[in-house]
Amino acid sequence: MRSLDRQGYLLRYETANGISGWKRRWAVLSDHCLYLYKDPDSKECLYALLLSTARVTQSHDSTGQYRSSIKLEEPNQVAVYLSTGTPRRV
Repeated sequence: MRSLDRQGYLLRYETANGISGWKRRWAVLSDHCLYLYKDPDSKECLYALLLSTARVTQSHDSTGQYRSSIKLEEPNQVAVYLSTGTPRRV
């Protein structure tokens, strides 16, 4: 069993059945990888990203819901957008 560095909820921008939006995902940061799960009890990893090869940039939240988000890109993979879920101030 590997040791956990950090874990908690993040929001991931996803599209399913033609509907796009932010989905709450359980995130585990361990051994230079970011793993996303549906919830803390899930055994199936929805997404894994090796951070040592990823490009991380600040991204604009096109929905206008959250203050900021980041874009994670790994070579030859689809970009992933994440946010902590901090709301924009009105």
